[in-house]
Amino acid sequence: MRLPDADRELFYRLLWRLLFYAGEQLEFLPHLASPEALSQLDEETWRRLRDRLYEHPDLFDSFASANPFRFTKDELDIVRSWRGFLRGKFFVWRYLRKYTVFLTGEGEALAYGVVAPNKPFELMLGPHLPVAIEAVLLPFKDKIVYDGLFASYPVRFGPGIKKMLNETYRDAKARHGIITSLGLRRTDTKPGPTGSPSENEALKFRYWRGLAKRLSYRLEELKLVTDSDVPPNELTALIKKLRRERLFDLPAKMGLREGFDPIEVDVLELESGGNKKRIEVFNRAASLFYMKDPEDIRRFHRFACAIVDLLPGDRQGIV
Repeated sequence: MRLPDADRELFYRLLWRLLFYAGEQLEFLPHLASPEALSQLDEETWRRLRDRLYEHPDLFDSFASANPFRFTKDELDIVRSWRGFLRGKFFVWRYLRKYTVFLTGEGEALAYGVVAPNKPFELMLGPHLPVAIEAVLLPFKDKIVYDGLFASYPVRFGPGIKKMLNETYRDAKARHGIITSLGLRRTDTKPGPTGSPSENEALKFRYWRGLAKRLSYRLEELKLVTDSDVPPNELTALIKKLRRERLFDLPAKMGLREGFDPIEVDVLELESGGNKKRIEVFNRAASLFYMKDPEDIRRFHRFACAIVDLLPGDRQGIV
């Protein structure tokens, strides 16, 4: 599916003028006389200008405040909503009548229903799915679109990866459904507090760890420790560690999930300060070694090690 003609015209009219404005403000394209002149740019220059815009999300608000092209309030609200853009790696998983399903390639398993602003995805990507891409998703009225540029990877996926992605899709759909609109997401999120916990701040956790034969593991296959296994006077130290490592900001799923038999699984459920979080990590040791930038897993690893260090000797068999 693609946008109706009127919506498509509005989308590109807003986007081109926003990019023209960004080029002027960032002194990236000072020689262009009008937004229409953007059509003279090659794809690489388009991409660089687009990337500069997303590196300066304050431009969405400043454009709406300055309103250099005299847009209506409703039109400016659309531009402001683009501050909630979602940029990342995705797997184009399935063509449906109303939208194309994008699966997240990083972090928590999520499925987005994305509408093409112009040419349908089937014509651009062909019939053989999944396809790995990098793209930027934008809210537009009551839909999700992409901004007109994406990079695809000419990689063919074997049965193992397809099975993993199908499980990811089923998990995402069961937990959140297919997401068809983007709320305003903060793009300037700062780390949470790292100071000492308050006197009445409590920590409850359940931590499973062990080996499983398949990705669709059962928790009873894993060893379990809880906050009751840690001496009460040591929980304050764990709360400080939790805040320092910003565990509530971590993705819900991490690690390498293919090519390992058996599969090493860590599951951590946290509740502290009114916040709840569940984190699953697959093949933590291998991920720390093989992943290009495993910083999120390092943060989880340090916290998990802190739990184990506080356990009585007879409970340390979880490692």
